[in-house]
Amino acid sequence: MNTKVQKISYLENVNVETLDFSLHLNDITALDPTNDNILYHFCLFNKDLMFWPYMFNKLISRDEFLEFKNVEEYAYNALKEEQLSRFQIKSICDLSEILSEAKLLREIGVIKNYEFVEIFMQVRGKLFQKYSAIKKAYLKKQIKDKGITKNSAQRLRAKLACLNEN
Repeated sequence: MNTKVQKISYLENVNVETLDFSLHLNDITALDPTNDNILYHFCLFNKDLMFWPYMFNKLISRDEFLEFKNVEEYAYNALKEEQLSRFQIKSICDLSEILSEAKLLREIGVIKNYEFVEIFMQVRGKLFQKYSAIKKAYLKKQIKDKGITKNSAQRLRAKLACLNEN
């Protein structure tokens, strides 16, 4: 996924109906790190982050959609298994708050659709970066916890060779 923030000012001239998302982004609400149901709200929040730019507006490619979905699943697992620090959780919640405020400002007409889309895509890009870092740390911990080493790959290849001989 392209993690560079792209200027999408060309959206200013795009048909308003193309960018109207009001009916689709119901779950863009600020995440609260103290909420007992944060895992549930995390899923709902990310559903809109993943699907809206791909399904409704084709602002991202299928590959970018799948890549975001992949790193988000690891972030979800890390959150579920309580492997995220308070700082990481707060950082994600802060970004959700920015997006929630932008949605509200768009709904009351203070910012235009294209401005919201720019904010949305910037926040989505930052979350992708955070989720990618979480995925990397999560996988390192899994490797350490399961005792996987370079020799593990050789043992696996030997097991597969035995299966192929039978």
